Amino acid sequence: MMVTCSYISDVSSKQARTHTLGQLLSMNYFGYFIGSLAAGVLLSLAEFDFIFGAVILVNCACVLTTIFCMRESVAVVQSDSTEVQPRHFRSAAASLS
Repeated sequence: MMVTCSYISDVSSKQARTHTLGQLLSMNYFGYFIGSLAAGVLLSLAEFDFIFGAVILVNCACVLTTIFCMRESVAVVQSDSTEVQPRHFRSAAASLS
């Protein structure tokens, strides 16, 4: 959850940030409700081991979606040296010199 909030704060404008974080929080509470409801219904229909495996698969799918489908929000630039630095480190270093 913290990673998602950080990502939204990084890619959204200052004007849209509060609204976007509010939407994320509301979807989080909605997900808690739907997840608990689905788990209760599935427990009455299937064994615990099957449901536990299904939860693991869904969580793995979420992690893989995050890794492969979300683009990097910090621009990486090539400096004069051969080392690659994120944009915010380069601007901070430039302000110090």
